[in-house]
Amino acid sequence: MKMLIFSFAAAMSVSAQAQDTASQSPTTIETVAPPAASQPRNAMRLICRGTGERSVMGLSWGSAFSGRHSASFVGGSSQLSQFGEQMDIDIDGSVAKARVPRRFLPPAHGGEGGWFTVKDLVITDDAITGKVAINFAQHPNLRIDRRSGSVALDGKVGSFAGQCEKFDPNARAF
Repeated sequence: MKMLIFSFAAAMSVSAQAQDTASQSPTTIETVAPPAASQPRNAMRLICRGTGERSVMGLSWGSAFSGRHSASFVGGSSQLSQFGEQMDIDIDGSVAKARVPRRFLPPAHGGEGGWFTVKDLVITDDAITGKVAINFAQHPNLRIDRRSGSVALDGKVGSFAGQCEKFDPNARAF
């Protein structure tokens, strides 16, 4: 308690001395240089339209009977299914998320509202690269060429390729 009173009294004394000094000398304003310009933020939304293909697995089974003989069989097949869709990419500084085409997604996937985190994001003057975290086992590679606007997403499930355009939420399309 005594220290608090002493500190208050000392502050009052310093304040009174500062007022006496200010009345005796002309007022000067000290200018402070603004802080150094920070790195420009890479904040953008990209809309990428294109086509892709996805591996679709099929399974069939059946039985055949002939007189006293019977046979059963199981068969599997894999084929590529093609699709045309849109992919969206949101970049804010060093964080990015992607909304990949629905047909590209495996049955078991994560994401939040259709958006997936882009890990290992690298942004250079020429390209944007990273890995889209679809689920625990699938992280397709993402590559966007910043000069041409082309995008490629390649993974175990399939691939997607297209052209990206920067989207301005404040601009009208027409």
